Amino acid sequence: MRNWKPAVLIVVTFYVAAFLAWKYYSDSFYLSLAPANAGVQRIAYHAASDYDFGPGANGITVLIYYLKPETAAALLASPDAFIAGLEEGNYGRDVHCRAFGEWKKTPVLNRRSDTSKLSFAAYVEPYIDSNILEMDRAYIPQIEEAFSSDENYYAWGRCGVFVLVPKKMQAVYFGPWS
Repeated sequence: MRNWKPAVLIVVTFYVAAFLAWKYYSDSFYLSLAPANAGVQRIAYHAASDYDFGPGANGITVLIYYLKPETAAALLASPDAFIAGLEEGNYGRDVHCRAFGEWKKTPVLNRRSDTSKLSFAAYVEPYIDSNILEMDRAYIPQIEEAFSSDENYYAWGRCGVFVLVPKKMQAVYFGPWS
């Protein structure tokens, strides 16, 4: 019975290593949803539903990233040049969901009508209310502001919308189809 301490240490080490591996993989995946040269450095918040597998999936992903300070400064100083750079190399690891189209100034327009504003709150609230998406409601006004302000830049991709918020040094990914 004297040798139980090494066994406990091994078990604890295994679980810590498994957790760190999972954390690295999940963060790596979420970081890969951003355009390759968008300047995101880490994830500030994420919420994802569990109902997003297979045809007709009803999944939703919400991510808030921190932008690198030099990215935010470059975007504020010369938005046209920065956006041109994004359009040249806008592919992440997987072209399917990580390629983004034309970059525009916010407010984010509904991709189906291109004339009406997309209301993040109106879209996401039913998912939260029906427990499909576990999301902290405190982030909704922040994301709604990112979508509706006229100081940010966005582009639709095949699987969602990506919004750069340079004054707050953040970016938002909203993937109703990711």
